[in-house]
Amino acid sequence: SGFTINGREGEYTWSAPYLNNRQVVIVKNGSGIYGLSDLEGKKLGVQTASSALEAIENGETGQSLQSFGAVLKFEDYYSAFETLRKDIVDAVVMDVSVAKYQASYYEGDYRILDETFREEQYGIGFSPGNEELKDLVEEALLELKEKGVYEKLAKKYGLSEYLCL
Repeated sequence: SGFTINGREGEYTWSAPYLNNRQVVIVKNGSGIYGLSDLEGKKLGVQTASSALEAIENGETGQSLQSFGAVLKFEDYYSAFETLRKDIVDAVVMDVSVAKYQASYYEGDYRILDETFREEQYGIGFSPGNEELKDLVEEALLELKEKGVYEKLAKKYGLSEYLCL
């Protein structure tokens, strides 16, 4: 699963990044929301303790927290997405992989905005100083890459364009 390196560099010993992730906004088709500026006054759903929430709280999108109608926090992306399905929120900010899955599962009902909410990299975090385990895991990752498993999994989940290992 994704564990964001950015902003946590000193907290863990990190593997090499394996995926360039993006936080994106997913909306219902016909919502009238086409860009980040269209989110002003709208209700957003976001996962608690996520980098998307951090970006909202820090104003990294160029919008203050107060510019949104409301920011509703959920324990997981599934719960946030369900509120979009039920028209409780106008948009959900989530990882691109989850957004792509949701959009494909409900073919034609949802779309992902072209503008990226936030960019980040995923890696595997280890206890600080645990270089030995990090090296073993990186060896295994590189072996998966050499055998084509890394690319095959990325293709299966629509993430080929985000690979960086």
